[in-house]
Amino acid sequence: MEVSENTLIFFADGSPAYITKRFDGLENSFLVESKKENKLAVEGFASLLQKSPPTHGEQYKYEGSYFELFEGLKKYIPTWKVEAPKLFTLIFFNYLFSNGDAHLKNFSIIETQQGDYKLGPVYDLLNTRIHIEDSKFALKEGLLLKSISKVNDLEQFILLADIPQKTIMKIISNLTSSHEKIGQLTDHSFLSEKLKRNYLQAYQGRFNRLKKDIS
Repeated sequence: MEVSENTLIFFADGSPAYITKRFDGLENSFLVESKKENKLAVEGFASLLQKSPPTHGEQYKYEGSYFELFEGLKKYIPTWKVEAPKLFTLIFFNYLFSNGDAHLKNFSIIETQQGDYKLGPVYDLLNTRIHIEDSKFALKEGLLLKSISKVNDLEQFILLADIPQKTIMKIISNLTSSHEKIGQLTDHSFLSEKLKRNYLQAYQGRFNRLKKDIS
């Protein structure tokens, strides 16, 4: 995944702060907020799918299903077949690592320097499960709208996403083949010992469920 540049810094008193770099600035240009000519166009999926407080209420960014993102991708990006596997990867990364706040505004498309569009760098990747008891997916209808949902949502979601099965299996394999590294990285994190355990337990539970659903 193409992730927006970020890091963790510490103040003099030891307090941590997370910072991330804007990714909408043109290369080799000094980005000034008021100078739009130095910026690339970025649009979140809430806007692309025409969801806002007047149309869908105050919780508009949580309305709908993840399949709608693929519909938006097909509508606005001619090279959607190249971008769709990236979107699928992001959705299932969020699932595996219990990101219950992966709402519509945390997915975006960005203008390239050639003037076309692609899926934007990913951001706000976090495990919300270690803090609150939330649902499997941030969007209220999960993977599919209830009107088209069947017994096996995952199987139907993969079919409707229109991504080759071989590509899907490669993505899932990449996402589920680094148990040891995940444990090492979690162990070396700045989480408390209790939160480290909760983080790994949440991951293992989602991992086992995903493997069962695709077996």
